[in-house]
Amino acid sequence: MGARLKRQTVRLARNLGYAEWELHHLRLLSFHEVKQEGDFFPAPFLVRILKTSMRNRIGIFSLISLTVALLLFWLFYPTEEEQILARFEELSDIASKSDIASAIADALVLEDFRDIFAPQVYLKTGGRARLAGQYTDRELMQLYGRIRLQSKRLSLRFENIEILSLSETDATTTADVHAEGTDNIRASNRVESFHAKINLRKIDGDWKFRQFIYIEPLPGK
Repeated sequence: MGARLKRQTVRLARNLGYAEWELHHLRLLSFHEVKQEGDFFPAPFLVRILKTSMRNRIGIFSLISLTVALLLFWLFYPTEEEQILARFEELSDIASKSDIASAIADALVLEDFRDIFAPQVYLKTGGRARLAGQYTDRELMQLYGRIRLQSKRLSLRFENIEILSLSETDATTTADVHAEGTDNIRASNRVESFHAKINLRKIDGDWKFRQFIYIEPLPGK
């Protein structure tokens, strides 16, 4: 009886020992797994730190990009003076006509011609007084269309352009104007060179011609 009790006591102790060993082993295994997972999935506070760092980097990058974009816009966007000078060049290109211009080209250029003038345009000319007067942009386009149709060649150039005054909506300039045309029927050539005062108005963001005032002929012309 005593021996049996002793064996049972030893067996119970052995079983308790196995249980404690298994529990300890499970704890070690659980800690090892958590550590491995932690290598790939950072702890919550590390995630927050990384997210905050990424947001800061994105914010700094966005600010730098915006600053660079504004700087490039400021450097390359034409000034008001440059826009006005470009308008003179555009008028010269549109109003001129080469010997090889087709009827289709003549028709297509009319809308471009109208687009660079204000709704109301005043002309005070020199030698061709019959062209002087007040015109709408459409009337001026039609007048130019008739002149272009009757001409074999047209040339319009602006030199010595000077901007006398400039505000948000109005600009006053002077320029030397050189106009030349060859009649389509008689082949006669007409040339005029004069100094003029030219006013522009800014409409819907674009500078448009609104007044051409003849001042005097150029010396020797």
